[in-house]
Amino acid sequence: MASVKGSCTGSSSGYYDLLMHYELNSQSISDNKSNITVYVTLQRNNGYANSAVNLYENQNTAYLSVGGSVKVDKHLTIDTRNSRVAELSRWTGDVYHSADGTLNLSLNASFTMGLSNLSGGSVAASWALPRIPRTSTISLSKSSVDAGGTVRVNIQAASSDFSQIFL
Repeated sequence: MASVKGSCTGSSSGYYDLLMHYELNSQSISDNKSNITVYVTLQRNNGYANSAVNLYENQNTAYLSVGGSVKVDKHLTIDTRNSRVAELSRWTGDVYHSADGTLNLSLNASFTMGLSNLSGGSVAASWALPRIPRTSTISLSKSSVDAGGTVRVNIQAASSDFSQIFL
């Protein structure tokens, strides 16, 4: 699992770690897709017991964008007392790769918090997922040929990482 640290806002912002975690759960070669999990956490970083807490669900909001699709979490309670890790948002799902098997995802998250010396924060990452192998396309120059005739076999590589072989 990979993680990236963001930044917080408010007079107590330096006492908090906002982290985005992302991991690859599985890949499907036949469907050209990956199943991933992305989640965002907030934690007090100095062990102070009376840290940020806002249990008023209507005052806190978290946003998580995975490849441009945005998930909004409202009615969110945030409690980081006693070094508790507060999970702000989580998404698990499938993302589809391009025809050559590559995928670069843009990940963005932010949150706002009411009635606290911690007012919010944001974090972003760019994630190049492992390439999914793609099969090459094979075609023939003729659908039938007489004995002794010539047929050309054309192989269209799925990406430049594959070479073409003519037999």
